[in-house]
Amino acid sequence: MLYLITGNGTVWFLMTLFLAELLFYWGIRLNQYLFVLTLIVANFLPFILKVDHNPVFLVVNRVILAYSFLGIGFFLCGFIKHLQWQTMVFWGCISLLSWLLLNLFLGYTYGMFEGYYALYPNTMPIILFGTIGFILLFSIIERKINIFAYIG
Repeated sequence: MLYLITGNGTVWFLMTLFLAELLFYWGIRLNQYLFVLTLIVANFLPFILKVDHNPVFLVVNRVILAYSFLGIGFFLCGFIKHLQWQTMVFWGCISLLSWLLLNLFLGYTYGMFEGYYALYPNTMPIILFGTIGFILLFSIIERKINIFAYIG
């Protein structure tokens, strides 16, 4: 049973998504400053603990990181509603270019499946720039073509 939750099949994703959504449900009800603090801690905690190759830690780590990315998406969603699409294209391209350059020159050292975390200063900016860039560019597509309403 533990392998189904931690393994490379689809069940680990469903478990992670469910638990991260539960955390987000309760986190959003906190004071706004406390919510932001929990998101910041969630971004750094898996890399600080460094309990590599522990199956239980893999589940906890995935849930904590998913929670932090739900928070990033939540705040970006509120922020980008007020931006013009040209500004979103500019910052989305800058973010993705930064993501690409950091990947090329610093290297990406985060293995979600393996539970391997090294060089945190390299890894977290790469993850954040990529996430923000893709959210901005997909938001532009959503504004122009309401495709995400159909595919979920």
